[in-house]
Amino acid sequence: MRQATALCAIGVLALVGCGAAEDDESGGFVYQNQIFSGTVPIQAAQSGNLSAPAFSWPATGEKHVVCAIFDERIQLDQGHVSNTNRVVWLWHSGLGSGREGNLLYSHGTAADNGAPTPLPPGSYYWAVWAMDLGGFPVASSVEYTLVVPGS
Repeated sequence: MRQATALCAIGVLALVGCGAAEDDESGGFVYQNQIFSGTVPIQAAQSGNLSAPAFSWPATGEKHVVCAIFDERIQLDQGHVSNTNRVVWLWHSGLGSGREGNLLYSHGTAADNGAPTPLPPGSYYWAVWAMDLGGFPVASSVEYTLVVPGS
């Protein structure tokens, strides 16, 4: 069941587009929009051990909620996430562990659907979004950066 629901959530990633912040040509920051335009904003935070972080956000009350970590920036191709193969950790409300708005890293699953292992040093990108019963995003965060320092 855990494997099927994780694959389903990754499949949803492939169906719906998202956005990410970019630097402009002068090196300045361009406003970072929510990953899904036209949705209610979710202000999320990460805390604790950077290689196995905890995540929190105000609960949306939606039935389908996803929090995912990628090992590269979330990429788009014609409005669809094109790098679902770069998801390294995933939690969604169908896993039956944790609760929306308050997660430990151990509540999620690794990309291979196994138990999550600590993230190795490097830069990661994560976001949270909620979907309605039809699978359409209704709330989303911006793309956050998580840097796990080397030892």
